[in-house]
Amino acid sequence: MSQTSKRPGSRDISELKARLGLKKAKPAAKGAGVVPPPGARIGAIPAPPGAQPPQPVIPDATEDPFGAMNAMAARGAHAAAPAIVVVNDGTPVESVAHKDMAVTIAKIGGLMLIPLVLGVVIGKLSASANAHNATIDASVGLRDDVKKVGDSLVKYQTAMQLAREQGPGGNSFSMDEKHIADLNDSLAAIKPHYPNTELAATAHLDEVTEDLARDLLMVQSETLTLYKDIKDHVELSRNAAKSLKKGAVKVGTFNPYKYAGVIDLPTKEEAEAGKPISFRFVELGMPICPGESAPNPNGCPAGTTPTGFGYRLDELGNWGTKKLTEATGEMIAANRIILFDPGTKVFDQLVKGGEASLAETSYMARLESIEKRLTDLIDLRKNVEQRLNNISNKGKKFSWFM
Repeated sequence: MSQTSKRPGSRDISELKARLGLKKAKPAAKGAGVVPPPGARIGAIPAPPGAQPPQPVIPDATEDPFGAMNAMAARGAHAAAPAIVVVNDGTPVESVAHKDMAVTIAKIGGLMLIPLVLGVVIGKLSASANAHNATIDASVGLRDDVKKVGDSLVKYQTAMQLAREQGPGGNSFSMDEKHIADLNDSLAAIKPHYPNTELAATAHLDEVTEDLARDLLMVQSETLTLYKDIKDHVELSRNAAKSLKKGAVKVGTFNPYKYAGVIDLPTKEEAEAGKPISFRFVELGMPICPGESAPNPNGCPAGTTPTGFGYRLDELGNWGTKKLTEATGEMIAANRIILFDPGTKVFDQLVKGGEASLAETSYMARLESIEKRLTDLIDLRKNVEQRLNNISNKGKKFSWFM
């Protein structure tokens, strides 16, 4: 320790106050201040651009520890102050902020849109696969249904074919009472399969062509109509059985050689008056044999052809005689008897009468129509079944939503 002249216990703290910055400076002498030059600004003069501010002087810590600490703290605070650099790029601050926000929103929206787009794509692919698979399932059911319809149609066709083979010539329908009854019973005994129209209406047929859908509808509608017509035919035939039987009796008892026709030529006066050449239906009497002039009550010998007949225009009228007409080239002799050909359909219907003829005509017309429609429908049904079978055999597609 340094030796001082002062007493122990009494210390001069002025030096310590000075080191701590607590000692007040003596006021300057009046008039001793420095006068600033004219035009100088009073106050602190800012540092020129780029100049570093003056750094505080750090005292010797051995002599002034507190002052050194204060100076170091002041220098550290000055060094830690952030340097602010202002750059003007011409873009408003708000626009930059909005652009950044828009980019952020776009990124978030893009991330959210990815699963949505993926879902739409998967949904479309699945919908297409489901439609394809549903069409296959529907085609299987419709194919089986159409096949059952075909079995019924073939049964009807077979029954009608057997009836034809039992008719005249082995290839025509008979008007015999028993044959008609047998055919009616055969048709009525068939239990047809009615097409499943509800299945066709509700089935998913997205991949079925328009032509196939139309033909399928035609098969179903025509089948239902044909079933009804066959049923009506059987009922009408049974109701007309009495009329058909009456007609058959008339044909069986009718003698086609009992009636004939006469070509009646008008006289000159009648022709001038407008009377035309006519054909008269007459009742024949006994024949006039070759070499004879009067009808022979016993008939002509076998192997001979009559040359004429007795005839009358009224069943209660008087008998007259006329020769059979003869052909000379393309000319025939007039005012003579012309025999009927009993093999014509019109003559047969005339003999049976109107009631029986109408019943028979209607019966045959119905059978002919039913038979033709059966043939056409069976061919169309086969075609539809084959096309449905082709679709049914296609492989199914994978779907996310089975």
